[in-house]
Amino acid sequence: MKKELMAVLVAGTMFSLQGCNDESASTKVGTAAPSLTEASVVSAVGATVVKRIVKQGEACAISRYKFSRDTVGMTLEFSCGRTNISWHKAEGELASQAKAGQELARRALAAMSGADGAEVDAALNGEVFRLKKLNQGFKLSGSCNSNTCLLTLSGEVEREHEAAKSSS
Repeated sequence: MKKELMAVLVAGTMFSLQGCNDESASTKVGTAAPSLTEASVVSAVGATVVKRIVKQGEACAISRYKFSRDTVGMTLEFSCGRTNISWHKAEGELASQAKAGQELARRALAAMSGADGAEVDAALNGEVFRLKKLNQGFKLSGSCNSNTCLLTLSGEVEREHEAAKSSS
């Protein structure tokens, strides 16, 4: 009886320890750091949100933030397991507005990746990203075409409506 009980305890302990040495969730690709929230990313952009739209998509709510009244501003969109950062590039008289949008995009990407957002400049220089692994577990895809740039980060960010649901 004692041997059987000991075997059950050992087996239970071994089972409960499985995965203790696995990589943490915050370093797995496609899984964001647990402290990263929609609000913290928007705040890290460091600019006033001029328009916020929240609409219900098929699977989840979609939150879109516009950071400039200018045509060439920056937009940040949170959706089901992905975040889009879009901005315009321009020359001539719109160049200064475009530079401001690029800087906001760099800040948003830096907040999400835990790095400096250099991928914004790389996209502007023609680099195309296909599921590039970033520091905080996101995968980056996207590029610039013509005068529009779009970078998509795959991975979960805690959303406002999700936090409200989980606290009730």
